[in-house]
Amino acid sequence: MYGEDISALFVVRASSDTDVLKAETDTKDNSTVMGITLEGKLSGNSGSVLLFGKLEDVSFTFPVNADLYLGSGGVITSTAPTLPGDTYSTQIGHSLGTG
Repeated sequence: MYGEDISALFVVRASSDTDVLKAETDTKDNSTVMGITLEGKLSGNSGSVLLFGKLEDVSFTFPVNADLYLGSGGVITSTAPTLPGDTYSTQIGHSLGTG
């Protein structure tokens, strides 16, 4: 179940045995990635989370062969986090190209 409003294609972490929240880069616990949301849902609703495997979406424009990371606010980024407060850099995958 989503523990907060979360859009599709956000990196999430487990916040309990049944809930997920957006992953963050600020602490070890918050940056322990569980998966990526496949659909947006409001808090309190169940949704699909990809735990492992290949993920394709037309909005992806990552460079081919780029490492992918957890970004601030649970976004997927091809740049390792370096902003103040970004204590943990978590690699979540590898880009196979656009789409």
